[in-house]
Amino acid sequence: MQDEAWRRITPRCCWVCWCTGYATGVFSSRKLERATYDSVAFRYIAANTHPDHDTLATFRKRFASQIEKLFVQVLLVAQEMKLVKLGRIALDGTKVKANASKHRALSYGHIGRIEAQLHEEVQQLMEMAENADRNGVPDGMDVPAEIARREARLKALAEAKAKIEARAQERFEQEQQEYEAKVARREAQRKDGKKPRGKDPKPPQGGARERDQINLTDEESRITPVSSGGFEQGYNAQAAVDVETMLIVGNLQRPQAPRFVQLDHAEPRRV
Repeated sequence: MQDEAWRRITPRCCWVCWCTGYATGVFSSRKLERATYDSVAFRYIAANTHPDHDTLATFRKRFASQIEKLFVQVLLVAQEMKLVKLGRIALDGTKVKANASKHRALSYGHIGRIEAQLHEEVQQLMEMAENADRNGVPDGMDVPAEIARREARLKALAEAKAKIEARAQERFEQEQQEYEAKVARREAQRKDGKKPRGKDPKPPQGGARERDQINLTDEESRITPVSSGGFEQGYNAQAAVDVETMLIVGNLQRPQAPRFVQLDHAEPRRV
């Protein structure tokens, strides 16, 4: 009897369960399985079958790209049914936690201090190895292994520094463009006989800063402030939603905190 019920669970059943789950805020496969027992709506769309959480989780993982395309089709159907008129759009942001601890983040300045310490330790180990025949080494110490371990850490730190420096260069190029645009606007105002307001902008400074950070677990995430106070490792996300139907029509996810809302960078939904 149980095998017969399992055979009735089709890909269509799994899809409609996930589609309804995402639309109502149920994203856990275990909660979705429980909903097929507890919720009349889920029992109805699942045709009174109960796919277990393993089946649901495997389905989502295996067909992730196809599910994404199906969600786009749902929005296209909503467009054909005139559900989305884009009369009023609500925009809000939130923090999305990264799968990484903020304690795994290193600043550019701290990396430099660790490098100096490791170089000193390697030098001491090299001297210990040279004097091993005369003075001996502590019991249980493998000098070559200790040197290799520190050199591996130095290599990893050098790679982290290079990534921070690359980010700093990208930031400098963006700030330079903004600076040049501000200078051009002020020069245009002067040519028109108008006096620009405020002081002239200062040119940006290139290079990595002491507090620039990178996370060794998730290097794309950043340490961001949270409304409750403190900081967490994560991303900044924004979504544009049609007020009438609550359908998401655009989204933006960035690692750094946005200085202003950039709607032109939001990924539009085909609605």
